[in-house]
Amino acid sequence: MGKKVKETGIATVNALLDLGQDGIPQLLEQVNAKINAIVGDQVIKSTTDGKSFPDFGELKDITKVGDLIKMHSAVSGRVKGYNQSAKEIGMSLTKFPFKIEGCSAKQWLTDITVQTKILANKAELDKLKKVKEKLESNLSEQDKWKRDMASISTILTAETELE
Repeated sequence: MGKKVKETGIATVNALLDLGQDGIPQLLEQVNAKINAIVGDQVIKSTTDGKSFPDFGELKDITKVGDLIKMHSAVSGRVKGYNQSAKEIGMSLTKFPFKIEGCSAKQWLTDITVQTKILANKAELDKLKKVKEKLESNLSEQDKWKRDMASISTILTAETELE
């Protein structure tokens, strides 16, 4: 009895060999799309890095999805309570916005959601990242040059924020 092959949605070994080096850029796009489908289009860099959430600690140190769900619940509950209390005592949320460790509820909730997706799909993401590294290392010099030029163009045309 043969081994069951898990469907990845990318390509089989024979299909990869048939594509050759010319097919690597397209495969790389597929891998990147799968990674983005898991973590979403969120920026991987957390806006709450280095911040410690009361009773939970730093987001990066949480290793259980259940704890991340509890943390999400804590943020949601606290912001609702804060907004209700501010309304009851007649305080402006514009003047006194909800913040924990200098970060807004939206920042916390976004980072918690991304971290939850990453943690829940860690094995799949690790596998996809390994495939991505292998594909990138096997890009032709011409394809590497095209990627570098696209990256340079993005850097040069990006809006920069003045401080």
